[in-house]
Amino acid sequence: MLAIDGTENRIDCGFGEWIKGRGGFGRYRDEPIAASGAWTDDNTFVARVCAYETPFYMTIKLRFDGDQLVHEAQTNVGFGSKQQGPLIGKLAGP
Repeated sequence: MLAIDGTENRIDCGFGEWIKGRGGFGRYRDEPIAASGAWTDDNTFVARVCAYETPFYMTIKLRFDGDQLVHEAQTNVGFGSKQQGPLIGKLAGP
């Protein structure tokens, strides 16, 4: 689940295939997108999300590190930095 400006978006990722849908991409709230992803050997989930009516895509990496989840993202092109993050989430206590 991804929230952009208070609007929640779910991005379904295919494994070995692209799953099309609509969702937030960058500053845009409702773009036609397609996503595919897989787990790597180092326990990182890597997904590519493409806004397929544009030349833009984003590579998202999610990695567990103890009680933390590290999120890193990078776009293929753009104005300014293409690298985002990292964003670090921590497991909430009981």
